[in-house]
Amino acid sequence: ALHRAAQYGSTKVVNALLEKGASIDARTYSNQTVLHLAALHGHSEAVNILLEKGASIDATDDKSRTALHLAALRGHTEVAKALLE
Repeated sequence: ALHRAAQYGSTKVVNALLEKGASIDARTYSNQTVLHLAALHGHSEAVNILLEKGASIDATDDKSRTALHLAALRGHTEVAKALLE
């Protein structure tokens, strides 16, 4: 559920799930984190929330890509800036 909320940029749901104990480090079948999905889909507000809550910026997926790689790949400059700060 947390992955889906991040993918769609549902910040209220992201916050609620994290408050209820959802794992910020949970992985998808392709080893992507919640941060990967928020970055891939260009949701800078969700990315900022996840970073504030301690998401690992250095986590890599099964192709050794970080959230920053995915944001850059899709041209999400606001997300990339947030990840670089």
